[in-house]
Amino acid sequence: MCSIDRHLKKHNCKLRVATDREFERARDVLKSKQKDIKKQGLCNKPKTADILTDEHLDLMYKAKTLGDHSARS
Repeated sequence: MCSIDRHLKKHNCKLRVATDREFERARDVLKSKQKDIKKQGLCNKPKTADILTDEHLDLMYKAKTLGDHSARS
């Protein structure tokens, strides 16, 4: 919606999809779809890294990818 608004504004159009009354139904449908997707667990997933275990760390030290063996490690 914001992208459409930016495009319209760039071309000097007075319509605003995000705020004008004419597009209220479209905004309601979008909000409803967002809620459905969220209920299904398909959005807003946390971006987390995999946890390194002690075994992983030991292997990395043995392979010399971690440590003070070189500037790269």
